[in-house]
Order: sequence, then structure tokens, then C-alpha cells
Amino acid sequence: MSLERDYCVYEIIDQKIESARVLIVNDLLEKLEDLSEAAWRQPGFSALTATTWLRRESYISTRALANIESNVTQLIRNPESRTVHVSEVTDDLVREYDPDAIVLSGTLLDFDLYQPYLFNTFREFIEKTTYPVLGICGGHQLIGHCLGSNVVTMDNRIPADNRNNRIYEYQYRLVKITEPKDPIFDGIDNRGHRSGRPTQNEKEFCVSGRITV
Repeated sequence: MSLERDYCVYEIIDQKIESARVLIVNDLLEKLEDLSEAAWRQPGFSALTATTWLRRESYISTRALANIESNVTQLIRNPESRTVHVSEVTDDLVREYDPDAIVLSGTLLDFDLYQPYLFNTFREFIEKTTYPVLGICGGHQLIGHCLGSNVVTMDNRIPADNRNNRIYEYQYRLVKITEPKDPIFDGIDNRGHRSGRPTQNEKEFCVSGRITV
């Protein structure tokens, strides 16, 4: 049976954190120079294509960063935040700011379309950091990518595979918690579950937007 909802049930926000300093990392592309040779080799790619891509990246970046900043201010009574681009993240920068947490934004394009050097200092940082890092959507894929994981696309392809009409992985989906006893999920109310009664071994909750379950 399929049940479609046009809404998402949100948890009531309770500011349980008195104060925290959060470093927000923008993982989206900013400049033409950020595009890799692989991007310029895409079928039909041109300067106009690049401009269109970057305009879309800028639009998504503005909305994503504003959303993260909004969540920070809603969850923390006395928040402090700073936003930097992923290419700027270094161990020295993080130590100087000394955040209580680091949050990575999502991404839009596959990582092979980024200039490889954009991730160099972040890779060095993430391999040895002891700071708590949360990667949202493409942000957690970026962490895996920089740690050597095999990141594939929604059509189960290696991003660098030569093909037309790449899938844009930008959408809202139903999320399943497969390890509900993990402390990171402690206190999460599963009101997005279709029956309202999660099973013992699995919880589901709505992230946002239109979903089908």
C-alpha cells in the first residue's frame, strides 16, 4: 500500500544547548576555476553551461547555508558560527577557531567535476581530526570520498564514468534508522513512520518535502 504525504511532521525544537561555536563548511562550487577538466569534457559543455552550473550552485549554496545557520540558532541558546569554503579548511584554521562542532553542507555535482586540489587540505584535516564533524547529504559523501571510500551515484555508477545526462542527486527522501540503539539517535521521535509505530529494529522519519512510502 502506498501512502503519499505533502508534508513532513517536524519535531518540536528545544534549545537544550546553552552555547556552542559551530564551523559551517560550504561544499558547493564557487568559481569557474573550481570546475575540473572532466567537467569541461562533458558532452555539449560550454562556457554557458559552466555559468549555468555555477549560478545553480550559488543558489543552492545560499539556501543550504541559511538552513544550517537557522538550525544552529534554533538549537543553541547562545550560538556562534563561522562559514568557510571546503577549500579553506585546514587544521590550523580549525584549531584557531576551535569549534565545538563542524557541519558540512550538501553538494550538487559529482566530485570528479571538482578540481581535485579543492579537497587537498580538507582531506589532510579529516584524516586526523578529533573535532566532531557532521556531513549533511553530499557532505557525508565528501567525508567518505576523502577517506578513500568508493562513492557511487544513484544509478550505481562511478562518478567518473563517461555518460550523458548525469542524475542530479538533489531531493528529499524517507530515511530509515537501522541502528536505533545508537546514542546518536537517542530521543528521536519517529512520527514520520507511516503507521506511527516503528518496529523494534527500525525507525523511519521524514526529512522534508513530498515523500512516498
